[in-house]
Amino acid sequence: MDETKDLHQGMLWAVHEGAFLFELPGGARDYTRDGIVQHGPWPPEDCARCLLTWFDHGWIEVYVLSEHLNRWAAEEADLIGESSDENARTVERRRARAIFMAPSTWKNDRPEGLVCLAPTDQAPPLDFRQVWLDAVAAAE
Repeated sequence: MDETKDLHQGMLWAVHEGAFLFELPGGARDYTRDGIVQHGPWPPEDCARCLLTWFDHGWIEVYVLSEHLNRWAAEEADLIGESSDENARTVERRRARAIFMAPSTWKNDRPEGLVCLAPTDQAPPLDFRQVWLDAVAAAE
């Protein structure tokens, strides 16, 4: 598998697994019967470009787990939407886009790195993963 396709597939799995942004550049591992398969590491800018494509299609969003809400400055509290879910809050789209545009902030000691990915209700189902991958390929 070529590196670009590996990156796109890795980002797709990260979205559906609810990964933290800080985890993405480090890549992922598959544990198979034949051993460990390493995917990545990937440049943060490449991760961001892929995720922004899906974000702009309305297919992904980011949320903050309740245990990380205290990391957000008081002036940014209005950028985290209210939620009926006591365990997480969705980040407002304008702020989410800014986070995607600044992959250098995706660190585990920064609030931006501790947001999680999620597919939206408008996203194609994972069964249609080629639709996701084709959207990124068309944007490049």
